[in-house]
Amino acid sequence: MKTSLIILLFCITQIAFSQTQEKGHKYGISFGIGNSDVLRKALDGGPSFDGLASYDVGFSYDHLLMKQLYLETGLHANFTKIEVTPNFYPGMDMTPKSYNMGLLYIPVNLSLEFMKYWFINGGLLANMDLSTNSGISSQTGFGADLGFGVKIPVFNYCRIYINPYLAFRGMALFSADTYPTRLIDSGVKIVVR
Repeated sequence: MKTSLIILLFCITQIAFSQTQEKGHKYGISFGIGNSDVLRKALDGGPSFDGLASYDVGFSYDHLLMKQLYLETGLHANFTKIEVTPNFYPGMDMTPKSYNMGLLYIPVNLSLEFMKYWFINGGLLANMDLSTNSGISSQTGFGADLGFGVKIPVFNYCRIYINPYLAFRGMALFSADTYPTRLIDSGVKIVVR
């Protein structure tokens, strides 16, 4: 699935770049890697959750709103590995179980470019949890992200953006869990526009 998604996003990006980009519109593809953490209310007798590596791929679109201020959106996929360790109980198997989580999300961010090569970005995330069993609450709902970074010109129409970020996936969940677990990602994205 990951390979098919990467190939699809690459093809879409190539089509977008092959068209003449209008002033004020940027199309790109992004890849990211990071770590995840799982937040939940502390419960006596509950399991412990560890977010492990996370990977992110996506197609991005930026629209110039005013000088140096862009609206960023697109379609992205996030893959995270989560490890759940049962609470200690005599005679119980304490072997941690690993789960894979897949999210599709649409960011609605503002990006402000300054000092020619630097930018700061952040906004809202609309998340759709595609996992059947990830070991934590469904992350379908709304979140937020914040990042900063640098853009590096490569060719006349191509820039590489290096974007460290922090994403709060489960700020407002559609899940009806009494004690929901919430995912937080931090990492670095490389965006080619």
